[in-house]
Amino acid sequence: MVSLVVNVALSVALSITLVILATKLYSESFPSRGLISIRGSTVEWIHTCPTDKYTPSLSDLDTAIRAFGAVQVRDEVWLCGGLATRQDDRYDQSRSCQILSLADGQWSQFEHKMDQPRINPVMLADGGKVLVISGTTSDVNSRTGCRDTQEVFDVDNLAMDWTVQLVEER
Repeated sequence: MVSLVVNVALSVALSITLVILATKLYSESFPSRGLISIRGSTVEWIHTCPTDKYTPSLSDLDTAIRAFGAVQVRDEVWLCGGLATRQDDRYDQSRSCQILSLADGQWSQFEHKMDQPRINPVMLADGGKVLVISGTTSDVNSRTGCRDTQEVFDVDNLAMDWTVQLVEER
């Protein structure tokens, strides 16, 4: 199995590109890869994986979102936090995660909401755990606007909720 790491590159146009790693190694001993672009609510493959494991077409998000974190978790892409567009063209801070199934290309709302909204969080997948780290808030009561916590979810234990942990400064 390949470790589940996604390289995330933000562009000036507020889009995100995810490098998708397939879960098996080919004879050349490197993981097959693909690139997904998420811009506003539009989701598309830029380059598809050389495998029939993932669908060639991806559905768009229901609403435009920006300043989110994203990571590949097994055969899914998790998109968490960020700013979701409201009907009045303003943005709401999100505590939600959207999950894209790479098998069928469909998005679903993750039933567990994070404890805090997070703008521009960093996301990692470590084994069966998803980490949503730091990020910012526009809460007027925040001293710095920066989150000093991370939220951890164990995907192998869906009965549990997100756990909030303090991030120590070094």
